[in-house]
Amino acid sequence: MLPCWKNCGDPLWAAVCEGSVRWPRPLRSFAQLLGLDGLSARELRQCHTGGNLFLQCVWVLAAHIAYGGIFVAEHPAPPFFEERPSIWTSAVIQTLLQLPDLVLHRVQQYRWGATAVKPTGLLAWNLPFFRKDLYSLSLPDPVKPDTAAIGKDGQGNFRTSKHKEYPKAFCKALAFVVAQQFERFVRSNGTRSCPAASEVLDQWIAQAAAASTPVRDDSHWLPDFQHL
Repeated sequence: MLPCWKNCGDPLWAAVCEGSVRWPRPLRSFAQLLGLDGLSARELRQCHTGGNLFLQCVWVLAAHIAYGGIFVAEHPAPPFFEERPSIWTSAVIQTLLQLPDLVLHRVQQYRWGATAVKPTGLLAWNLPFFRKDLYSLSLPDPVKPDTAAIGKDGQGNFRTSKHKEYPKAFCKALAFVVAQQFERFVRSNGTRSCPAASEVLDQWIAQAAAASTPVRDDSHWLPDFQHL
């Protein structure tokens, strides 16, 4: 969730602040990324879940930096208003971005078929040809949408819901980026043998591969946060 200010120039957030729109209240700010003061127990659990996911992502990135490999993380692009929270403006990410091989790319997913502009941040490690490879599979003549994915539609559904998935062309482009870089590593003898994995890790990889196989267009996506 994002904090709101009546004078920020955003009419939607002004409506939320003034009480004409009843939405969940803000949970984070730029200064308090892991949670604002005075949150309820449920809100704290929600912040805890999101904070853990973010920190796990940073840990995986740090492991790739220390031991080798390539890495890509996706999150909405940095917000226009600096006061709003974003993992990209957090101190830990800003510190890591001082490394020359770590780059935060900003793209607009409509170039790969999204029905909204959908500004997106892609944090890439050890992928020097990331933008070249990604844009090589963008649509030839994309039309920039003029509709905003904000608020609710006539059926009461959040307009952002259908944009939680990447367009097929964007998925293909991200996979292409990884495959191309692996091919470059192989051609330049830039790979090395890894120690034998544990049986538990092998089982996890097999289960993840099996779970990822039945991809279909009619999948039903659950809410982003679920208190299970």
